[in-house]
Amino acid sequence: DAKHPRRREPLPPPPDLLEYTAGFTEKDYDVSVETMVRALQSVDLDSGPGLDGCYFTHLRCLLDGALEPYTEFVNLKHRCCLPEWFYLVYVSIRLVGLNKLDPRDVPASDMDYRPVGIGFASRRLDTRALFVRAAPLILDACGPTQFCGRKSGGTGLLLALRAMLDANPTFVVAKLDIKNAYNSVSRPAILRRVRSTPALRRYYPFFYALLRPKSYVGVGSGFKVVPASFLSEDGTQQGAVEGGPLFHLAVADSNFDSNAELFSSGGALIAGSDDTLLIGPPDLVRAVIPHHSSRVASVGLELQASKTRCYTLPENRTNPEYLRLIEDFPAGSLSDGQAIY
Repeated sequence: DAKHPRRREPLPPPPDLLEYTAGFTEKDYDVSVETMVRALQSVDLDSGPGLDGCYFTHLRCLLDGALEPYTEFVNLKHRCCLPEWFYLVYVSIRLVGLNKLDPRDVPASDMDYRPVGIGFASRRLDTRALFVRAAPLILDACGPTQFCGRKSGGTGLLLALRAMLDANPTFVVAKLDIKNAYNSVSRPAILRRVRSTPALRRYYPFFYALLRPKSYVGVGSGFKVVPASFLSEDGTQQGAVEGGPLFHLAVADSNFDSNAELFSSGGALIAGSDDTLLIGPPDLVRAVIPHHSSRVASVGLELQASKTRCYTLPENRTNPEYLRLIEDFPAGSLSDGQAIY
């Protein structure tokens, strides 16, 4: 239950479809048959099923002459032409535990499990096709601070980090941890960010339809699925195609503001989804951490100060400013790049 908090802020009223589609044609937001073919060919056939038990292998049969009517149905979903109850069912999930740690490294009692929601294969296929066009627009809206979702994003983040430290040996890095990030981010905050981004307004009704329900959560698999004691009410569903991109949108303005604060002294904020790195002079980084905490709190998120880790190059570890920083936030090691990301 603690991983799936209740909704803390009411959603805005349902959108007027005409308001958000004005100025766009169907070609601007509809999915083509060709895009659906590419989406079907790119899915992982070993992915588990949702509550309906349907695998991507079953959906491959659509390629045998049924894809055109199915694509028309997908576009009806995206245009929000279906009744409200449909979306309530559409976003229901089966919950599984994803172990974040290698069982070879830690005892079973210390495993760190992350709840991942598995939706219907059809929903994952539909949104995968939609995000062929929507994903680049969201990346643009998240700006250069967000590396997740970009080609070789993780490698790019580490290269950017290393380049900044090589150019500024006295800089430090603070790796921030957001508590239960995906499940806690405010859905109204996500919708406000979508609505205020001109290139994304066409998708606002569909994203609203996905985020509006307090949806059913089942636990288990096959005939052994049982109802969870909670609903999926807030945040984005980790494991859903749209989960990461919508989270990135919600935190984008917080990242921009903290990046601007660091940039004034040559530093920067860079992020890989919910993993956030502050880079800059020690005293400035020390000041920005609580500022960033307040910024992400405005979208329903909480920084865990106890999990913040600070890094610097070996030759800078006796710097008085760095020593002041690690009085408040524990030091980490730069000996392994994975210590940061």
